[in-house]
Parts: sequence; structure tokens; C-alpha cells
Amino acid sequence: MRLPWTREKIPDHIRESVEFAPGEIVRAAGQVQDAGYAVATDMALHLLLTVSDEDRQDLRIGWDLVDNVTWSPPALALELRRDRDSAPEQLVLEIDQRSNLPAVVRNRVMDSIVVNDKIEYGRSWIRIIARKIFETGELEWRVVPGPGLDPASPDVADAIDTQLRQARLQWEM
Repeated sequence: MRLPWTREKIPDHIRESVEFAPGEIVRAAGQVQDAGYAVATDMALHLLLTVSDEDRQDLRIGWDLVDNVTWSPPALALELRRDRDSAPEQLVLEIDQRSNLPAVVRNRVMDSIVVNDKIEYGRSWIRIIARKIFETGELEWRVVPGPGLDPASPDVADAIDTQLRQARLQWEM
């Protein structure tokens, strides 16, 4: 584990290949075992992954798109979305254990969660989630219907709409 007052040194060739947004601040970085490099900033997780000898995949994942993160050394498991409309996918990275990247990733994901309300509905529930988009400061709202609920059903759709509207009124002042 690194000391909190020391800076993470990112190799120059990695720093030059990451497309940082204006004002984006690097919080942590770490070597991904045999696959590249991961850089966590205040706004996003940058992944520079080697797919083959000739192919590299560069991803920028906003913290609002990381649904879950777990750390079981050396594996950092992420459940993430490529964009707001895509289904979540699992990505497991073997991270150099000398890096504080796993702790920073978890903290940034948790910091992005503004609302996480579970509302009972019949024998099930509706979950209302709002995640902060760090680049803009806006909230991205998501609704997750519980087991057995059909969001296309008029009664469920009305309940979801009502709960979402109430949550937005409370949080978007």
C-alpha cells in the first residue's frame, strides 16, 4: 500500500496515451497484469488494455457507469456499462497490489451515488438510483424494477413515474 502523501508515478508513455478531459486529476494508477494499465481520475476510469500484440483497447468509463466494484487481491472486479443505454458487463483486472487503485476506484464509485432508494411495491420493490456525472455535475437517474415487476404494465409504469418524479423533486433543487 502506498503512503497517502505520495503521488502515483505513471509512466510517460501511458500518460501521453490517455486522453484526459480539461482539469481531470489523476488519483491513482496501476499496472494490469499482462494486459496494460488502469488510471483512475476524479472523473473517470481510463483503461489501456492490450488485446493482442497489435491491438490495444482504450476505454474511458465515467464513475456513474460503474455499477459495482469488488477487490479480492489481486483481482479488481468491475460491473460496468460502456454507455448509459448498455447492459452491465463484468470486467476483472489483475492489479499490481502495490497500487492504491482499488481503494480509489471504490471511493469514486461510492462518491458518485447520490440516491439509492428502495421503495416497496406490492410483494416486490422499485429501486430509484441517481448517480453524479462528475464531468457535468448533473445527476443520471435510473430505475430498477424488482423481481416480478413488468415496467411496461400501466400500474407499474405509473408507480415508477410517480416515485421517480418525487425523488427528482427532492434531490434536484
